[in-house]
Amino acid sequence: MESLPTTRKGEKMAVKKANPKVVMLAAAQETATRQGVITMTMADILEMQPALAVLLPLRMQASASFRIMQLCNFLNPHLRAFQEARNKLIRELGEAYKDEKTGREEYRVTEENGAQYQEQVDALAAVTIEVPAFKIVLPPTLEVAPGVLLPLERFLGVPGE
Repeated sequence: MESLPTTRKGEKMAVKKANPKVVMLAAAQETATRQGVITMTMADILEMQPALAVLLPLRMQASASFRIMQLCNFLNPHLRAFQEARNKLIRELGEAYKDEKTGREEYRVTEENGAQYQEQVDALAAVTIEVPAFKIVLPPTLEVAPGVLLPLERFLGVPGE
């Protein structure tokens, strides 16, 4: 049997294994209280996704990599929820067909339900989320097109700030 750690007074302490996702979210929430939050719509977050995909594989300073990772870890559950809700709408308002290339059953929104589908997706995209204001300071030597950084502008800092 594994012995429990003790306090200075010799009392046994209960130790629970932490769920890594809960720890990451708690760290993000702690950062949010220290740095503030940025209120964004789901549409804003969807626009950030390609920019983050460009930055993720690039080598840079550990602090910038860490902030990008924190931002991605915070956004991923929201992106997943949006995609699941959108896919559910497609199944509800669409019709099944068999994809000729893959042989799998797929769904597509029917013309008569197209306007209703778009209205509901627009409503999902308008949902606001408070995102921790992670300050990402990219290395000055990093070569990235301005169009890549534009969706991330609210999170970018200037070196030396």
